[in-house]
Amino acid sequence: MTPSDYARMAKNCAERADALEPGPKRDELLKKAQQFRFYAKVENWVASPGLQPPD
Repeated sequence: MTPSDYARMAKNCAERADALEPGPKRDELLKKAQQFRFYAKVENWVASPGLQPPD
């Protein structure tokens, strides 16, 4: 998956959470959104051209 895929999934989860009343399902969606944003950052870092393999 690409960083933009993860970002899109994060946005989708956040939007779905915003439509819910406070509760476990909303908390779960917000947690997933946070995880997808983290995955996007990691994918960007791993794919960065400045990343060099160890010697």
